[in-house]
Amino acid sequence: MKYDTTLKELLQAGVPGLWRVLGLEPPTEVLTVEFPSVRMRRPDFVARFDQGAIIHLEVQGDNDGGMEWRELEYYQLIFRQMHQPPMQIVLYFGVEPMTMKNSIVFESLQFRYRLIDLRWLNTDYFFESGSPADSVLVVLTSEGNEPKNIKRIVQELGKLPENEQLDWFEKLMILSGIRGVEHLVQEEAHKMGISLDIRDNLFYKQAFAAGLEDGVEQGIKQGIEKGIEKGIEKGEAKMLYRQLERRFGSLPEWAREQIEKANLAALEAMGLRLLDATQLEDVFNGSGNGAD
Repeated sequence: MKYDTTLKELLQAGVPGLWRVLGLEPPTEVLTVEFPSVRMRRPDFVARFDQGAIIHLEVQGDNDGGMEWRELEYYQLIFRQMHQPPMQIVLYFGVEPMTMKNSIVFESLQFRYRLIDLRWLNTDYFFESGSPADSVLVVLTSEGNEPKNIKRIVQELGKLPENEQLDWFEKLMILSGIRGVEHLVQEEAHKMGISLDIRDNLFYKQAFAAGLEDGVEQGIKQGIEKGIEKGIEKGEAKMLYRQLERRFGSLPEWAREQIEKANLAALEAMGLRLLDATQLEDVFNGSGNGAD
């Protein structure tokens, strides 16, 4: 899901305001943690904080009825790998009221983690931090949906160097779709001379596709769905090109070919691998990059 990927990118970029509002200082080291198994498990964000504490943070866009058991599984896996008990936090950014449980209580087992709805966080620390990632996160809070704060978010991103602005505005447009305020973002950006096409917003594309599905025959519907999927793939590929060139410079021909041939699932997997990549080849790991 693109929202999850965007939020993970924000965490990796640095969100000192978020840590402050959660009562923490920024991490001293971001940790790469993976658990090999029949299905690969990768927690959203694990970092070492001041005084050696390990924080495990998950971002969650829907009410997972088994979230407490998933967190317990992560707890024991992180403990076994890092030899230290983690503090666990789940940040909920969904539309529906939060209904997940944050504990397991039996006679033989007691377990608890912090469960926080992003909507109810105070935005002061986000703006004070000066981090563009914090500024983008504001749009998921209740206060962040107010026109005055949308304006402030856009103004903060407008202070960035021109070669960085587009990437951050794309992230803002993606997350603004969750709260239904993408038009406000677009209007404020337009006032600053920044053009944002709402049709590039993944949330808009999905809603448009859903609307088409209700009114067409099955055979036509399949063709439209395929066309929409291709359109989303092109948008994902374009964004991945931009992110890779910003990180690693001009792309070699083999990398361009791999991106052009990739389907939507493969492009999203590359985007996730980019978060931890130290060299270009890491992004194409497992996709037959042909970089030999």
